[in-house]
Amino acid sequence: MLDFNPVQRPANIDPASSFAEAIQNAGLPAPGDIIGDGKLRRFDIKRRGDGAGWYVFFLDGDIPAGAFGNWQSGEKFTWSTKSRSEMSDHEREEFNRHVEQIKEARAAEQQRLNERAREHAVKVWTGTEPATADHPYLKAKGVGAYGLKTDGESLVVPFFDIFGDVHSLQWIKPDGSKKFEYGGAITGNFFIIRGDESEVFIAEGYATAATIHEATGATVVVAFNTSNLSPVAENIRSKYGRARITIAADNDQFTTEPIANPGVYYAKKAAEAIGARFVVPEFGDISTKPTDFNDLARLDGVGAVKKQLKGNALDIHDWAPRAYQGDAPERVYLVESTIPLASVTILAAMGDAGKGLLTLDLALSVAAEKAKFELLNQATAFGHLVNTTGTAVIFTAEDDKAEVHRRIEQIAGAYGFDRRESIERRLMVVPLPNAGGPFSLVSPGKYGPEATDAFRAVRQPLLKIDDLRLVVFDPLASFCAADINADPAVGAFTTGLLSNLSTETGASIIVAHHTNKTSSEKPIRTAEMARNLIRGTSAIVDGVRAAYVLWPAEPHKARRACKTINADYAPNKVFFGALVKANGPGDRTVKTYVRQDSGLLINMTDAIGAIEPTREEIYQILRDDIAAAAADGRPFTKTGAAGLFERRDELFEGIRFSKHRLPELADEMVEAGIIVRAIASGSKVPQWLDIPGGPFDNGTGCFELGGRRNRRE
Repeated sequence: MLDFNPVQRPANIDPASSFAEAIQNAGLPAPGDIIGDGKLRRFDIKRRGDGAGWYVFFLDGDIPAGAFGNWQSGEKFTWSTKSRSEMSDHEREEFNRHVEQIKEARAAEQQRLNERAREHAVKVWTGTEPATADHPYLKAKGVGAYGLKTDGESLVVPFFDIFGDVHSLQWIKPDGSKKFEYGGAITGNFFIIRGDESEVFIAEGYATAATIHEATGATVVVAFNTSNLSPVAENIRSKYGRARITIAADNDQFTTEPIANPGVYYAKKAAEAIGARFVVPEFGDISTKPTDFNDLARLDGVGAVKKQLKGNALDIHDWAPRAYQGDAPERVYLVESTIPLASVTILAAMGDAGKGLLTLDLALSVAAEKAKFELLNQATAFGHLVNTTGTAVIFTAEDDKAEVHRRIEQIAGAYGFDRRESIERRLMVVPLPNAGGPFSLVSPGKYGPEATDAFRAVRQPLLKIDDLRLVVFDPLASFCAADINADPAVGAFTTGLLSNLSTETGASIIVAHHTNKTSSEKPIRTAEMARNLIRGTSAIVDGVRAAYVLWPAEPHKARRACKTINADYAPNKVFFGALVKANGPGDRTVKTYVRQDSGLLINMTDAIGAIEPTREEIYQILRDDIAAAAADGRPFTKTGAAGLFERRDELFEGIRFSKHRLPELADEMVEAGIIVRAIASGSKVPQWLDIPGGPFDNGTGCFELGGRRNRRE
């Protein structure tokens, strides 16, 4: 494509001399003679006879004009004695006609060069011998010779079109220097290393492509340069329509001009154009300035290449019985019986409950040289001991540096010692309001949710921490640009992405999340009920290994708890907490937490004991169960086969009374008018329990057939 911004031209100078000077100003050597006949002419640039320069110069018409460029670099420039803004309509029309002539001349010349290059390439390719892996370049790169040939001391790599015809060649010398067939057609043409065609990778250079083939066994395509990635990707999509296509980018992290990291930039564009994924090599050691997957293989081995390339790709053969030989590994916890290591856990509570202080307290314990319970002889988190210490990292999107500082001092003061010296190298709390603002780990993509560049930027430093044990993202919604609460696909993708990160790092990942509001009409009494408080789709909970929920105690229970430990009552001072999901053994008992002056919730279950329901609460629970059973067409009786005790497994699990006490409670509730005994169709005795105004009380109740309902949560 021509550059339609004419180059600067001196005034009052002979047009041919001005045109020659413009060529020199563009960094090219001026031709000896400038001929203004409107024909495309060649001139040398680097060496005699290379013919790499070209120009077209017009002296006919009102305005001298022309164009020139470099066949090798692809640079093109237009020139005229007037700028477009200075031209009259007639002059502009004439200039446009010259430009079209130039384009036609260049296209004809390019076609001629392409054909000449193709003929030469075919001749060389058919007349050379297959290469072997002992070529110095291949040995230096540590890869094999897949379909290459040799021409003298150089390797020869062909450019094929989608029909398999040769159009051009690349020569690679033993020292790695490369040269292309002069005038050869590159755009859309490629070299291919054949392998498993269910997945096809596209890379820039041969050595990178060969490395990927050796790591995966897949078919790998060589595009030769960044600008050819998109044209090649389009052709490969048409050729391998059903294949999973991955663009394997070069990580040109040390290149900033003319654009930053062109390898990633053009790979991403190519992937987006055909709906493919793209992967970028990530390096632990960048002292040698590595950029591609071949560099990664030479630094960390081909296994590292395979691990980064496969991503979420599944090879079922990796999971044959041989993968499960030997003794099964023990289940390891960060916090005993509560938070598993190398897994994702949700910590959910309402706003202002104190999730941030709890995770900060846990991080301080994990990062301390000696765990807190060793120093204080007490449980550290969620009523259990912290089993493992190491590095802890917190990303907080809501608290700034000052608030984090205050919280650390609050917790240190609560325990009567300052652990900051012992954790200096093992705790990082990143207050995002002071560190560039929140970032998204997941964002909407063209084909669904996808990991962001920010996720990859965070993942890399985390992978470098050998003793990483805890990572916290607080709150989860701030790290997701898509609607994680409403869209199950986003919830599943996000938890899967974090699960993969926890597996890679070996750390527990805790995401702080919000709960829905509790209702005074239906208070939370069990861990199962608390699980339903977690905000968002079920995909969020389904996608993690563990979930812990905190919810506020009802006021009368909170007052009783405070009275038991001689503490002053205040709203939101007492919370209940429970492990509501665990993919494995876990302590699901409901614990009682009391807020300290520092704001930190402390487990006080042992000191307070179980807070038993009051008589009024028991009446309410039984009333709800009796009403639900009657509405279902399976009413209770006081005693007998349908009696409360006989069907006690259908009652709320917190109601545990003897065979005699349950009928007594029923009598008390009837006397108080809370429930009634009703007569049903076919019976003469008022024995069926219901509530006033219920279906059996008003004579409309019908018995249902079939299995009994599940216990009410």
